[in-house]
Parts: sequence; C-alpha cells; structure tokens
Amino acid sequence: MKNGLWTGFGRAVGVAWRPAVCLWLILVVAQAAQGANVYVSRFWHDHQPIYWPEWNGSPQAERVQYANDSINLKSSQYYDTGTQHPDNNLTDIFGLDDRRASYQSRPRDSLSAIGQAGGFAMSYSGSLIDNVRNLGGAGALGYSGTWYDGNREASGWTTPSGSRRLDLVGFTYHHSLGAVLPKSVLRKEIQIFKQAWWKAWNKSGDLSDHSKGFFPTEMAFSPTMVDVLADEGYEWVIVASHHLSRTCPTYNNYANPTGSYNIYSSPPNRADQLGPSPGSGWWYSEPNPGNAAWNVSPFAYQLHKVKYVNPSNGAEKTMILVPSDDVLSYRYGYANEGIGKIQTYIAPFATDSSRPVMVMPSSDGDNAWGGGYSSWMEATPQYFSESAGAGYQICAVQDFVNSHGAAAPVAHVEDGAWIFPESDYGSPYFLKWVEPPLNPTNLAACYPGTKVDLETPGFALKFWSWAPVVAGANWCETAEQMLTDAGGSAQAWKIQCIYDWDGSYTSPNYVERAWHIYLAGLDSGFNYYGGLGNDDEVKPSLANARAITLLRSAVSTNLANDRTPPTVFKPQRFPWNPGWYTFGWFNSLSGGTNAAYLKRMPSDFYVWTHAYDVSGITNIVLKVRKDNDGVNSLANNHNELYADGSDVGSWTSIAMTKRALPKTRSELNAAANNSQIDYFITPEEVADYYFAHITDATLAGFRGKLLDYYIEAYDARGNVSRSDIQHVYVESDGQSGSIPSAVSFSSDPRDCAPLTVTYAANNGVLSNTAPVKMWISFSNGVSFTAYTMTNSGGGTSVYAVASLPDNAPNATVYFQDLAETITDNNGGLNWSAGIRDCDSPTGTSSVVFSNAPACDPVNFTYFPNGGVLQAATQIFAHVGYGGWDVVFPTQAMTKVAANVWRLSVTPPQDYSQLDVVFHNGQGTWDNNSGTDWHFALNVCQSPVIPSGITITNPASDIAVGADVTVYTLQGTASEVVGLLSWTNTLNGANGILSVASSWSIANVPLDIGANVITVSGTNSGSATVTNAFDSGSSAAYGDGWDVSDNGGSGFGAWRFFTSSGDGNQNGRFMATSAAVNIGTPAWGLYANSGNESRVNRLLTNALAIGQTFSVRMDNGYINTGSGVGVALQNAQSNTLWEFFFNGGDTYYNITGGTTDIGWTADGVDVEFTLVGSTSYLARITPLGGTTRTNSGHLASAANMSITMFKGWNWNAGSGSDYDVFFNNLKITTANAGSGSSTGDTITLTRQAGITDTDSDGIPDSWELKYFNSATGASATADADLDGVDNLEEFVADTNPTNAASVYANAVETWEPGVSVMTFEAGGPTTNSRIYDVWVSTNLMGSLWTPRRLNVTGALNGGPVTLVVTNVNERAYYRTGVRLP
Repeated sequence: MKNGLWTGFGRAVGVAWRPAVCLWLILVVAQAAQGANVYVSRFWHDHQPIYWPEWNGSPQAERVQYANDSINLKSSQYYDTGTQHPDNNLTDIFGLDDRRASYQSRPRDSLSAIGQAGGFAMSYSGSLIDNVRNLGGAGALGYSGTWYDGNREASGWTTPSGSRRLDLVGFTYHHSLGAVLPKSVLRKEIQIFKQAWWKAWNKSGDLSDHSKGFFPTEMAFSPTMVDVLADEGYEWVIVASHHLSRTCPTYNNYANPTGSYNIYSSPPNRADQLGPSPGSGWWYSEPNPGNAAWNVSPFAYQLHKVKYVNPSNGAEKTMILVPSDDVLSYRYGYANEGIGKIQTYIAPFATDSSRPVMVMPSSDGDNAWGGGYSSWMEATPQYFSESAGAGYQICAVQDFVNSHGAAAPVAHVEDGAWIFPESDYGSPYFLKWVEPPLNPTNLAACYPGTKVDLETPGFALKFWSWAPVVAGANWCETAEQMLTDAGGSAQAWKIQCIYDWDGSYTSPNYVERAWHIYLAGLDSGFNYYGGLGNDDEVKPSLANARAITLLRSAVSTNLANDRTPPTVFKPQRFPWNPGWYTFGWFNSLSGGTNAAYLKRMPSDFYVWTHAYDVSGITNIVLKVRKDNDGVNSLANNHNELYADGSDVGSWTSIAMTKRALPKTRSELNAAANNSQIDYFITPEEVADYYFAHITDATLAGFRGKLLDYYIEAYDARGNVSRSDIQHVYVESDGQSGSIPSAVSFSSDPRDCAPLTVTYAANNGVLSNTAPVKMWISFSNGVSFTAYTMTNSGGGTSVYAVASLPDNAPNATVYFQDLAETITDNNGGLNWSAGIRDCDSPTGTSSVVFSNAPACDPVNFTYFPNGGVLQAATQIFAHVGYGGWDVVFPTQAMTKVAANVWRLSVTPPQDYSQLDVVFHNGQGTWDNNSGTDWHFALNVCQSPVIPSGITITNPASDIAVGADVTVYTLQGTASEVVGLLSWTNTLNGANGILSVASSWSIANVPLDIGANVITVSGTNSGSATVTNAFDSGSSAAYGDGWDVSDNGGSGFGAWRFFTSSGDGNQNGRFMATSAAVNIGTPAWGLYANSGNESRVNRLLTNALAIGQTFSVRMDNGYINTGSGVGVALQNAQSNTLWEFFFNGGDTYYNITGGTTDIGWTADGVDVEFTLVGSTSYLARITPLGGTTRTNSGHLASAANMSITMFKGWNWNAGSGSDYDVFFNNLKITTANAGSGSSTGDTITLTRQAGITDTDSDGIPDSWELKYFNSATGASATADADLDGVDNLEEFVADTNPTNAASVYANAVETWEPGVSVMTFEAGGPTTNSRIYDVWVSTNLMGSLWTPRRLNVTGALNGGPVTLVVTNVNERAYYRTGVRLP
C-alpha cells in the first residue's frame, strides 16, 4: 500500500526502496545492435475499486455504491460492528491532487510533451470510471463534470502511421484477476467494461473503434485467457518479460536453486520451459529487496504469439504477446530511471531488424512517485527524448504490433504476474492472490516440511475467499441460462449501468442486477490486502450475498431447468514443483535449514479446487495422464486435448475428496485467528473444497514424468464441467525404482475396535530385518508408542493395537529395527490412516417418529448418517399428510446434536398419515431411496361446527373499558352460502365479508354503551352458476390473439388499442413462458417508450346485483409513473371500478382507496361482486397469499351499468420482465334458492369515560382488574419483576402480575428482501391493541416514523406478521405495540 491508500497494481512491498546493488551482465556481446531495432513506449494503469459492493441509497437504490455514495453513506453503515464501512478513507484517497490530475488531465498533458510518433497505452478501469463520474457529477473533491475531456482529446491524437497516441486498452471492469476467474465471469467483466469505455471516451456504441490491446490485471496472465480475449476482439496482450525468460531452459543456469538462487518465487516447472536456450543476453536486477528478475535479450522483449487450444475440438486461437520489462517497470514506479539499462542490457542484443525489441515500462499512473507530477511531466518526456536521442524508435504499441506482429512466432509463456507484489514476486501460481490452506498449529497434518494442510484443510484468507466467488458465479451463470431459455436475456450495457449516464433507469431484470452487484466484489485488491487494516475480507461475501438473494427464488423454483455445469475454480497445485524446489513463506518452520523459504519437495503432490453447483455436485474427479516423451511439444496439440494422441497415454481418474468450508462468522473468525479479521458479513453460499493426492497408490510410475491433468465435475442434472488441461513435470525424489515398503491398516479403522497394522518391507531399508519395531501415534504425530511386530515371513510384519484412544483422529506409523539404528519413515512422510469415531454414524439415513395424542404436536428426528445430507449445514423437512394430499414444504429443522435434526409439527385435522422427505435447500434430496417416510397419526377430528352462524369470540356478552374502541369478532359458519354481513345497532357500523367455516371481523368500532352486533347470512340450498367464461387456452387463440378471436362463452368481442404503430413499443401476444404464474397460454400486453397497450372485452349482459366478475392478473416490473391493471366500465368506456399498480407506489390501488397488498410478480386473483346498484365487494388474493376483502362504492357516472372489461399496460417498460398477463375471465351468480336467513348476536358494553384517579396514565378499570384498586398500581413499578413496568404492560395489554405475560419488545424473526421485508412481533399479542413497524435513518435519533400497518393482535395471543413493502431506502426498523 502506498501513501496509506488503496492502490492499483503497482504497490509498495512493505520495505523501503533502495538502489539496486546486484546488477550483473552475464555475457557481453561484441557487436552492438543498431538503435533502430529498439522501440520504446510507455504503459500506465489507473484504477480505484468499488470500495463497498453494497446497494446504494436513494435515489438510485438499485445499483452499487460509487465513491461519493460511500462517502455519504459511510456514517450509517455499521452492520454488526462498531465501525463505519468501508474502513477506507475515500476522501483522502480520491482527494489527492496527483490523483485528481491523473484521472482527468495529466495523461493528455504528458503525452503532449513527447514527439508525435510516441504514444501511451493505458488502462482506466470501469470501476474508476464509475467513481470519478460519481464524484464529478456531484462536484465533489475537486472533480469536474467534464472529467473525461483530457483523455477524450488525447485518444483522438494519432501517430504518423494513424494509430492512437493514447490507446485506452481493454481491461477487466472491476480489476478482477482474469487469470484465475471462471471464464463466464471474465467474459462478463470485459463485456461490461466495453460499455463503460465507449461512453466515457466518446467512442462508437458498436465498439468498432475499440482498442485491440488488453492489459491483464496485475499483469497476471495465463494462456487460458486467450479463449475469452480472442472472442472479445483483442489482438494483443501485455505480459511480464520475466515470464517469457523463465520458459528458456538456460534460465536454470542463472537461477539455480541448488547453487546461487537469487529469485524470490518458485523456479519454473520443467513443463513450462518450452522456449529457446539462449546462452547470452541474460541480466539480473533486484530493484528492491525481493523484487528480482532474470531477463534475456532479445527473446523476452520481442513479440510472440501465444496459442490456446480448445481441449474438446482442437480449435486454435492466438494473440500477440507484448512484453513489458519488470525491472524497468518497478524502477519507473519509484524514480526517474533513464535509459541506462536499455543501453547496457537490452539494445546490444537487438540485432535482428525483422525481429526488433520493445521496451515498455509499466506502472501505476496514480500511486507513489510514478503517479506524481515528476513522473508524468518530467521523467516520461525525458525517457522518450533520451530514447530518440539514442536512435531508438519512439512509438505507440499499436504501431509496433502493426509493423512486426505478423512475424511473431508461436511461443509459450508461463503463468504469473509481475514482480511487484511482496511474497509473490512474480510467482507462476499468483501467490499474492491465491494461497494454499495453512495449519501451523498442526504440522503433523501438513505437507512434509511446510505449514500447508491440504486434507483437513487448513485456512488462509486468500484460500477461502475464492469459495464465495465460485458459488456466486454459478448462481449468476445459472440464472442467466434459465432466463435465456425462457426467452429473456442479460445485456452487458444494463449490467454496467443500472441507471444510464443521463440518470434514467434502464429497467434491468433480476439477473442483470445480480451480475451488477456480484462483479463489484471481485477486485483483486480485496485479496491483495486481505482485510489486514481494512474490511476487505468481507467484500466478496457482501457481493455474493446481495446477488444470490436476488436470484434465490427464481433459481430455486426452476432447478429442473438447470443446464449450467458446475463452476470449478482454476485447479491449483501444491507443491508447484513436485520433487523439486518450491518457494514460499509457508515452508519456513523452526530454525536452521528448516526455516528456509526455498525447499526441495517430495514428488507426491496435490491438486485442489473450489467447486459449486446450484443443483449439487454428484461426482468430481481429477483426470491425469502421462506424456510419452516428457515434452509438451509446440509442434502438435496432443497434450492440450482431452482426446488421446500418440504423444500421450490414457487418462487415469482419481476421485477428489470433498471438504465443506466454514461459512458462519464465528467459524471464519476462529479459523482466521487474527484480531484484524472479522467476517461480520458472510456469503449466502460458498463452494466446497476438493482435493486429490497424487501418489504411487493413485498413479503408479508418476515420478520423472510430464503429466497432463484436468478436473471433471458433474452436477445432479448431468451437466458436466471440464477445466482446461494443465501440465506438470514431476521430478523424482528417489523413492521409486525397486518395490518400496508398504503399509496397510485394517479396513474401517475406528476407535472402538482393534487396529491391525501390516508392514511389508519389500525392497526397503528394513527388508532384511526381523523383528520390526513399530512406532504409532494417535495424536497427529505429537507422541509415539513403540510395539514389537510379529514376523509373518516374506518381509511382512503384523501388529494389532488392541485399544485405541477415544476420538483418536488418525494413526501415524513408522518402523525401525530393534536397535533403532535403521528407520523406514516413508521418506519422512510416515504412513497414516484416518480413524473413524464410532460415535459418528454410518450407513443410510433414518427417521425416528414420536407420535402424540390427537391434535397435539408430533416430533420426528432425522439422522443423515452417511447419506446424501450428511454434510448439510441446514436441513429442511418437506412435510405432507394423507399420502401427500396436502404439503407444507421447506420447514427448517433444528440441529440438536451432531447428525441429529428435529422438527415438531402440528398435523392438520382429519389426517391419519404424515409423509416426509428431506433436503438441504440446494437441490439435494433424501427420499428414502424413492419410498419416502410415512407414519401413522392419531387423527385429530374436525370439530363439529353448528349449523348456521355462531359468534365464538367473545363467547358471551361482555363489558370493556372506555379505552377499548375496536374489537375483533371471531366465529364459525356452517351450511351458509353467499356473503356474511354484520351491523352494530349502536353506531350503525356495518360490513360484508366472504363466508368461511372460521371467520373473523377485525376492528369492529365500539361506541360508549351497549354495542349490539349481529352477524347474519343465508342458509345453504343454493348453487353457483357460471354465466360466462374464457381463458387463454381456448382453441380460438391457438393461432394468436386477434379481433376475430372470441373464445369461451358468454362474452362479446375483444377490442384492442395501441398508442403507437411501432410494434416494438406496444402490442399484444399469447404468453406461454414458464415465467407466467396464472396459467398458460395467457393474454399478454407490452408497452414502452411512453406508449400504451389496452384491451376491452364486452359483456353479453350488464353485470347484475349478486353477480361476481373474476380475472387473474400477473404483472412484472413497472417503471415509475407508469401502470398496469384491470377495470370494469360502462358502455361509454367510463371506468366504474378498477384495480391497478402504478410504478413507484407501495401498494396496489382499488376504486375508493389503496389496498395493503404490496407489489408482487407472482400474480393475483381478482373477484368483484356487485352487491348493490352502486356498491361492491372485492376479494383480492395474491397467489400463495391471503385474501383481502374490500368494499365500497362505484365511481360516479351517468350510466352505472357494467358492460365491459378493460386491461391495460401503460409504459411499464422494455423487455419481457415488464409485460402484464391476464387469464380466466369469469362471471358467476350465487342463487340463494330457498335458503333462509341465519345469524348470531353479541353485546359488547363499552363503559363510559376513562377514569384515571391517580393520573398515572393507566385507567382505573385496568388497575381494578389486576390490582383490585383504582390506585393499586404505580406506572413505573414492575409488579411481576419481568423487566417491564406497569404502564408498558397496560400499553401492551399484558398481565402485570404474571412474569410470563410480557410483550417481547424485539423483532422475533426477520426475512429481508429486495422490495419486501417480513417481521414477526410478539407474542403475546392482543386484539385490543395495534402493532406496527417504525423506521428511522438514525439509530440514535428520536425521530421514528410509523409505517401505519395497523395490524390487530392475534385472537389466540400468538405473534403477528408485519409486511413492509417497497423497501428502497437504507434505514433502521423496529416493531412495537400501541393503543388503538
């Protein structure tokens, strides 16, 4: 980190810079090259990340936060910590004068100071564009609204050859590490970068003028990236010169780990050394401690082509490699280097005019010295001027590629980044960003001589952090596939800008929004710093959580259509050089040679990855094969193909072992074990860890071989993923040849049975020894016990350990002669076997059912055992009754112990059988091998409901205090049809509700005195008659939906209206998509660009009193200010009644007011009953929700006869997510027949006045009820010692003399969502009180605004559900109770 701030890719390495002290020229060439064969240019990198990948506040709440947003929102972003987030000080970061200049005008100003032939290549990240545009638009921190002018101007300047002098090259939008990203993610990053690029720099929207060059983040490149880069139209890519030098076999003569090794990363693997073997031109520099490189001229400075081969079909793609010198790049980042090294070490070897060299220092344009005025305006013009004076050709990169790219031969380049990052220093396995799992407190579990534990596994921040990245990628990719299959799409421009640059909402779908937030968590800097001194450790998880939350519903309900294979992290290898030297801090143990960072490793090695699939991974294997000649020849592609070839052998499959990774805050913090690390935000999903160990047992004869390998993974749907093929040369550690000694353990080693160890000396060091002494440890090698084995002949010895320690994790053994002078310890690795805890079950899963008396809850306990859910972190029961006659899905079970999950359910009435299966919520099910589990129940008989109407609550006449202004009645109805009506004779209040066997009437108003309330209805003897019906499935609509189509019966003709003749802007269609929730085919309308689509359907006869009109409606998103809905009209098209939703509103609207139904994309059933000549009763039921009953009067018009239906879509938005659908038009009549009236009456006497003798805020009536005295209770006293004073007990209507009767002033449960939050408050609750949600933007402030949900408490005293819709502001919420 430089200047204490976030940086781009040029970062300080934790030590002060010092001049180079070891600059060696290995061989001086006698003949100097002509200067004309040396071309010079310059590369710059500008970047700032999305510092907090969280949703923004208003008004643009559906996009991620940019810099100025996070500055403004930081004071309210605590989460579950005492710190504001992000930790970074963005005002200081963006407020530096040099950064303001670098991001706006300095590239132009510097470029204007060099000759016209000279040029810069420059990367300017997408997230930096967002941040600077955000700051400039607000006029914040000195940024201009025309921040882009400098780069726009300079990118219009051209060289004499016509190339851009300022070439703003391609880049990953969020500075993500493309070399290890899943390719789908890399592709998205590039595609959205292009969308920001053309807007920022005023280029062509069709990208015809996009740069042909690409800069990989951190200069971290892998040839596998070519697969994506070539598809995206790039022709050349910048790479670090030393990764070309390292492919030369003669590199080993200078960086020799057995001699003088002065490089601070692992030596190259022999599989990568496919380059030439130059004997001259080698030079070394260490510009800063650790940042060292050997390079060779001219090879490492010439253009080369790199080839990618599709392993499935052999198709080839190529790109041109443009090298950038690591040493000069580092030097120019911190000082004015000049051209001395070019003159001494590079130019003398540039003797081939057909293959000239390119010298291009690359550094941050906004960090350290390299980002300052002296760098841009003094050193850079001097660099170009001195180069021209020395006869070198100053140029733009594109000019050099145009002139010499065609002559570039195919070459191999090693994976890796540049030498800048501390502890990585150009490592070929990206060690600064990807770490192996470490376990320094249990070295016995680690790879020999290291802290790396690949089997438990251990933990490292940069090991675990890729698990949420991989899981998030699979969710986004799968959701997009499902959306595409359904006819939708995820468009790059919408992912890039949820709100366009003019501020307008682009109407993204849920997949586009998920990609938008997920990608913002991928900045490589989050791993570079890793949370030490900041909150970077949670940023990938934050983005993962927000994205998956958007996708979970759509993906989880559509898993049957999952065609996306598992997402597999780029396979990692440890050690990098099996049988040879590997470098890393994880090698340093205690003192002496064991403390070395550079160590020679055994030949056995591991391949590991993270993998995830929404449908679950069912099989994952490592495929390995041996090369026949030991060389991956560039002359053919045999080693690059899954198919066999003459140069390679057959594939061997090695099963990979799965380990679930920690996911909760407590687990992660414990694993990290670092006070600077707090995983206070955790991901929704994480990938699992998988590993395979390559040994003699898994791949015989692997030593001294070149191996090809890849990972193959299948999900539960049969989709398969195969990684690109990688290569490793395994040096021999000398353990092969004659038959080595071997050890076997008794099958199923466990701590409750003897353990038999069999040792076969074979040709090993104890081949002539008998008896043999066995040393065995059951403590991970901490302590050993010796036993003398029984000689079984033939060099075989056996010993049975009679008793094992309880919970012993494993058994580790080695062997000696009795004199303990000869030791066989498997080359220092020992032998070991895992010990199974006998308390841990095996076998198939099982269920124990505990029946109960009829009508009481029953319990069942699920034991996953060794079944498919054994590793599940949450298990859900899918419960049914009566042979799945009714189903209650996805009920979360409680884990009561290891392998023990329990659930209590109350069976519904009249069922004699419980049915159950189990799942993990991610697509893995346990259905008892297809037979399910079924258990007999004691039947809970339905109570006999008396005929007619009965009021059950209150059961008899009662008196209430003056403070009780409303009351909720409850009752039953049997053999009653039609509607129920109620009246209060005292105040004239009345209402209508639908008949139900159990009904309730909420908030009946009470006046002082005797409130005589009657509920009445009509006895059965009636039948419902359907007068008219039509649906989209009628044969009339088989060929579309037109004027002449009049399906069903009882309705007249359709009428259609569109406001524009442009069929792209409005119209109608028959909808068959699976996204339609109201049955298909359905009638669909679309409208955008300010237009309307409208339909009318004539009724054959005017709707009569007592008739019901019903329709199903299903809407999608709706632009603010636009609307969709249904209406009933008269013959003059006057609307008499309507139900609709306007974009930007909170609830659906209805004639006469607003409903309490929040926006839903699941569909609604609409029923309208004409109960009088001008009055109606409407029942609105969100699909899967509860019915709301509304009554009122029709809108006034000269003609009050309903003769027409209307449906409309007015400008909802563009795309399938904004359509509206209708289905099932119906008119019915309920005939009363000979039924007679029935009813019941209750009297509630409300006492006059509220008397409060002691003026303590508590009415006398309440104090008399509980304390037998009008002054018996002090408001501030706590009579029952439950922590709640008497006044609060009165407000909550709880019993002040019973400590168990207390309103829990807390949110009992909370289910967050994008547009809806569901709270549960209480119990106890009471129907004489009102429950609500209050909201505030300041947790410590006094202003809390009620949402006015006004929900009456439950009749049974249980909790109440409070639903807050259209949640689009970041705020604090609480629940509470108040008096009516």
